[in-house]
Amino acid sequence: MAAKRLSQELEMARITDTAESLPFSPKHGNDCFRQKFHDVPRYLFRIFTPISGSATDAAWAQSLDSRQGGPSSRVDLFDRGDNRLVADMLNKHLRWQDAGDGDSNVVSWTSSLLYALVHVYQLHASMRDGSALEDIKLCIVDTTECPDRSFVRDIDLIRSFSLFDIGLRDLKNLRLGKSQSKSSGCYYFGEYLSQGALRIEGRCQIVSAMDIINGGLYKMLPELEEFEDWNRDEKPPCARMVVRLRKSLGSRMSLAGREVDGEIHAALKIAQLFEPRWRLPMAASLIALIPNVCSDAEILRAFRGELFTGEMRRYQLLCVAKFADGRRCREEVVF
Repeated sequence: MAAKRLSQELEMARITDTAESLPFSPKHGNDCFRQKFHDVPRYLFRIFTPISGSATDAAWAQSLDSRQGGPSSRVDLFDRGDNRLVADMLNKHLRWQDAGDGDSNVVSWTSSLLYALVHVYQLHASMRDGSALEDIKLCIVDTTECPDRSFVRDIDLIRSFSLFDIGLRDLKNLRLGKSQSKSSGCYYFGEYLSQGALRIEGRCQIVSAMDIINGGLYKMLPELEEFEDWNRDEKPPCARMVVRLRKSLGSRMSLAGREVDGEIHAALKIAQLFEPRWRLPMAASLIALIPNVCSDAEILRAFRGELFTGEMRRYQLLCVAKFADGRRCREEVVF
């Protein structure tokens, strides 16, 4: 135990000596990225476990390369020289394949809370992970507090490097709906990537999946409860289940007059697991998943509760105003 603790302390000292992030720095000819760096949603989610290849805690989100202390962990993707190796790394990472002897210097985030929640069960059922639900964590990060160019959308990197890897090219077609697959175009999940080590201390909060479940997740989304019983598999059907859920939730939206008060109450109860500054964005993200919450009166009633009024609301508005200094983020809504 002492040796393990010493190793952790040395690793923390090494990381602390690095910059707060490894920014993406596209070269000439990739000018389209400049605007896209400003289009990153304010809040992104990440699901992780103690067994994840990358390492995430309340201070840092580290890639596998950074966790292992490899020199390549401090080299920007656009500075690596061999685009084929970069394309291969991206293809393997985005398809959840083992990196093998190659590098793996990116960390996945998503703007889709639905995808993040389903990913919990993918990790729980995965033969490569299999973590208990109490050991699976959800991290929410405020991207406006992170250094510029810390995040980039996966599809933008895919476009840049797809010429160098046929697998990445196929993934681009699947994401953009140009594949022959009947389900093409559905497989976009609002994924964003950071690289190397990203300091998230004071910019995030982490809550366990079990706490979210106990907070009332299955009252909100009863479809998720059956996912607990997925059989162990090399590749649990996460992506397919998200596509299926989108259709299921869409069909529930057509049920006129369906009562949603209990589901809204569950969403607000889950939001209370988070510290004050995170409650409003978490509640909004959760309520957005509830079918048939289409009435302004229902939404206003939810956000007029004491959870978002008085001193609590003033604090949350101050957190928003603090970063309203000309830097704007387009909120990308991915269901």
